[in-house]
Amino acid sequence: MVFAVADAVYAVAKWLCDIPDKAVLDKLRSKLLEKQPAPDCLPSCVQISQMKMAITNDKELAITLQIHAQQSVAIPLPAEYEQWFPDQVIVDGQIAKGFIVMTTDCGLT
Repeated sequence: MVFAVADAVYAVAKWLCDIPDKAVLDKLRSKLLEKQPAPDCLPSCVQISQMKMAITNDKELAITLQIHAQQSVAIPLPAEYEQWFPDQVIVDGQIAKGFIVMTTDCGLT
């Protein structure tokens, strides 16, 4: 995984502030309430075995993490939204899908 710092993530923060309509909220609520079995590997499903940090020629901070996952689970990244935040997350050479930003700007936690 490689993280690159950008000047601003305003578009992402603004997108998070948009409130979905009732139908979307109802669908999300039903999905959240579905009982899903917890992975057997919890709490050790993921390990960060190595981390490298470098400053690129463009004066960007690049962090490379070697992460081992036993199952498909969410991985919190070492970032703080108002202090440092990745512009891009790359997994196995591909831009990550399902990258979610958690912020308190819009009442999200």
